[in-house]
Amino acid sequence: MSTHHQMPFEQMLFRLQKIVEIQQAQQQRIQQRVDLLYRVSFIAIAILVASMSILVMALATELPYLTQSINKMNTHFADITGNMETMRRNMAVMQSSVNVMPSMVSHIDTMNLSTQQMDHDVREMNHRMSGIRQNMDIITHSVNDMANSFGQMEHSVYRMGHDVTRMSRPMRLFNSMSPFR
Repeated sequence: MSTHHQMPFEQMLFRLQKIVEIQQAQQQRIQQRVDLLYRVSFIAIAILVASMSILVMALATELPYLTQSINKMNTHFADITGNMETMRRNMAVMQSSVNVMPSMVSHIDTMNLSTQQMDHDVREMNHRMSGIRQNMDIITHSVNDMANSFGQMEHSVYRMGHDVTRMSRPMRLFNSMSPFR
């Protein structure tokens, strides 16, 4: 080879070497960015898993209170249903007792004989009315217990909302650092 041809060949080799070095540097920068993205992604996933675990634990600790309140409410509803059935029977008895009165008006002649039966019916009605009053007291007590149960549930739900807000703070911080905005 001549000296004249050797010079451009050396320049071409030098330029090729520079191009390869530039490509390697770019490849290295890209690899560093990808590694950084992997690390940030793994950290974000770890934070997300930890947050979800804490949330599940918080829900698990509140679940017995909610279940207990719901069971208490079911008991109160069952009591109210039973009391309503008793009231329905008492009202039917009262209705049948009231249905007797028109026949009493039409039979004024036999009123003296019917007075004893009527006295007995009135006593029975009074007895049933006192039973109705007792049922109403029980219903009032059950409704008050339900109001207390709703208050406890409202407090538990408020506490869960507070816990969710507190646990979402790290994710909001992560969102503000996101490179994809």
